Amino acid sequence: VLTHRTITWEHYFGSLSTRLTGTSLQRTTFLLWQIWKARNGVVFHAEPFQPLKCLIRAKSLTAQWRIRTCMSVDTFLQGHPSIPTKIPNFIRWEPPIPGRVKLNFDGSLQNGSAAGGY
Repeated sequence: VLTHRTITWEHYFGSLSTRLTGTSLQRTTFLLWQIWKARNGVVFHAEPFQPLKCLIRAKSLTAQWRIRTCMSVDTFLQGHPSIPTKIPNFIRWEPPIPGRVKLNFDGSLQNGSAAGGY
């Protein structure tokens, strides 16, 4: 005898955080986000659906997220002997002082050439 139990999307995705942890939850989240973005591309911009592109983009975003949100350089370097011993200088966003407005922008400098943007 087969029984069918109805599960709502809200319940299914809401319970992901209890079934998945750490890296698995991050990977799943970024993959679902990329599938949603690809769906919007198909519906609103007549773009072809490319599953492999979704997967690659999700993996890339997960890796970027993990690097940018690591709590310490030691955690990031742990278990990665191929990474050079030079410790990178991580710059993190800081909120403005209460009562003040803060304008953030991006900038870079490489070989004497500079670039910036909002």
